[in-house]
Amino acid sequence: MTLTTVPTPAFYQRAFFPTPAVIPFAGLKLPIEAEKLFKNAGRSMASAIAAGRPFQELDDEDSNRLHAAGSRFGYRDGMVTSSLAFRVGKMMRFGKAARSPLWRRTWAVLEERFFNGASFFRRDGEVRPVEVRLNPDKPFADGDTAKIVSFKQGDGWVDSKVSVRMDGIDTPESNPSEKLRRGVAYISRYLGEEHAVDPADMDALGRLVQARIVYLGKISGIVTAGFGAHFADIGVRLGPAYTRVAKKVPALCDSLDIWDRYGRIVGRIMAGGENQGEDLLAGFIEAVLPGVMAGAEGEYLAAYREKTRPYAALLRRWKADKPELHGILSAKTAPIPTRIFSKNKCKRLARLWAEFCAENPRAINDIQTMMALIGVTPPYPKYRGHLTAMDLSAELYALGRAPQVQERYGMTFDPMYIFVRPVADPNDPDRSPVYSRYPDMSGVADISEMNPPDCTAESCRAKKGKEIRLRPLS
Repeated sequence: MTLTTVPTPAFYQRAFFPTPAVIPFAGLKLPIEAEKLFKNAGRSMASAIAAGRPFQELDDEDSNRLHAAGSRFGYRDGMVTSSLAFRVGKMMRFGKAARSPLWRRTWAVLEERFFNGASFFRRDGEVRPVEVRLNPDKPFADGDTAKIVSFKQGDGWVDSKVSVRMDGIDTPESNPSEKLRRGVAYISRYLGEEHAVDPADMDALGRLVQARIVYLGKISGIVTAGFGAHFADIGVRLGPAYTRVAKKVPALCDSLDIWDRYGRIVGRIMAGGENQGEDLLAGFIEAVLPGVMAGAEGEYLAAYREKTRPYAALLRRWKADKPELHGILSAKTAPIPTRIFSKNKCKRLARLWAEFCAENPRAINDIQTMMALIGVTPPYPKYRGHLTAMDLSAELYALGRAPQVQERYGMTFDPMYIFVRPVADPNDPDRSPVYSRYPDMSGVADISEMNPPDCTAESCRAKKGKEIRLRPLS
């Protein structure tokens, strides 16, 4: 069950996705005056860390590491990192705001030394996916964060250990983090209000909510772990992500978005090595996924049941007087990996995936879109990218809302999955009632910010404000 549709030669630029690098400022051969650009950009990066801003997108391990590292993503000891070069380039609007000779020269050097001469604007073509190697011991930190150890360059490999925030998706949290704690607090509040939970039981409610979210996140992680193991020898690529949210800086609409504020690369993980044309994911879904689920089910299901065991008496009481709440939180109602991804269901999912790819060739070998279609992660429209619409279309299959689908797939039948689904659009029948009631659960002031307009749309361009004016350094 493979497809042979491939992008046309003009689809990509000549440049590959940039390999992270660290270059001494002196090695860039720039005038000493240019150093101020890197110091200023680095200072703003370091100040965010020193200020103790909650790193809600990171798990506690990575958050603690970032705090301990201090300004390692800033300008330190005369060294320029790719993330710092990206920040300086973004300040210059990737060359569009390089108004002084110094800025123009600086951007030309950064473009050549750090970014392979790539254009940062999608209208010029997309950068080519680069082949990468994932950490052999732990290829993914969780369901939406990959761990790369090396990048292919020419005929060789360059070692570079980086985390990749997989663009376009947001799996349930499986590791302790600020984001998990916030989600647990709001979902517990919602359930407490909806089901008139006794204040004395609210702590237990929170622990049961957290156990369920983590369990769902572990199931998402089974998929990525299986992907990493299966494609380790076949090949894995890192593709680009282009931002379609440019509310503050319209000039950055549809530009390459490589690094996030936490020092992680942002990109799309893809199956297959360089120049892979046929789809490999339908075969993965049908032949590999059932076995992967069977191998991990015992460990994760047992751990989840053990976490709910101390609350058995409370759950029995809720079963009698709050049956809906019991159904949301009881381990007996939890998704069973080998049932939601049985051989028969995976065969149907593989067929649906092949049909989807035939209609959407951009989805071929894209694990982010695949995970949305099989129902293990919602798309994340808050950070709209150039493939968000495709991810949302794929999710309709998992939600049972595509014309050719008669049932839900994956974890989408579970109420907790819908609670953590970051969608509050009143026109969406599967919107999260929790996000809808408490928009600040996502850290936004306006609920509409959870599903921002595509900045390339005419309606959005008409509303754009004035550009932020920059004063070039002399």
